[in-house]
Amino acid sequence: MNLLTKKETAAKLKASTRSVENWVAQGIIPAPIYISRRALWIEESINLWLQEKAGLQSSSKKELSKAKPGRPRNTQFRKETRV
Repeated sequence: MNLLTKKETAAKLKASTRSVENWVAQGIIPAPIYISRRALWIEESINLWLQEKAGLQSSSKKELSKAKPGRPRNTQFRKETRV
């Protein structure tokens, strides 16, 4: 089991360390484990997450969420266009 620091994780994801912090807070990437107040990521979990984002591994979230992002439109009560 190989552990990555925040800086190494950011380099692997080609992002800043602040982006890594934000993504963890938003639940976008796997959460780190803490060893004496030091955040460390398991390299295998980051690799799996990258594969999932690249579409190489099926995700149950993708299958469940087929709706487009944004505000839902209520087309049932939409007025017809005037001529």
